[in-house]
Amino acid sequence: MAEAAATSGTPSPGPGNDAIGRLLANRRIVLGGGALLFFALAALLAPFFAPHDPVEQDLMLQYIPPFWDENAEPGYLFGTDNLGRDILSEAHYLQQTDWTVFFWICPARITDNVSGSSMRTEAPISDVFAGRA
Repeated sequence: MAEAAATSGTPSPGPGNDAIGRLLANRRIVLGGGALLFFALAALLAPFFAPHDPVEQDLMLQYIPPFWDENAEPGYLFGTDNLGRDILSEAHYLQQTDWTVFFWICPARITDNVSGSSMRTEAPISDVFAGRA
């Protein structure tokens, strides 16, 4: 009878399945991971979401107020800066830089915490990005 239960065809839960199930059961991890995924996708898809070229300058469009102001322009939701660049487009494209720095510094910090060694010898490039060099 024990042999019939062992060969019934249902896979036994392995250590990987149990860990994933515990992670998905934690609401904070799911919400945080969802937020990270959202912002990562927004950064990757910035060329499709950005309404204007982020480096295009037009001095006739400088200091346009954001959409909640009565003098706002319809095409510039967050307004423009002193050089007439669209602030929303700049924010979309700056996320790509933020993620690049994130993926340089986080692994260095994790290896520093795990190994207990100094950041100066393990990952000197992270010191440049963190402003310690």
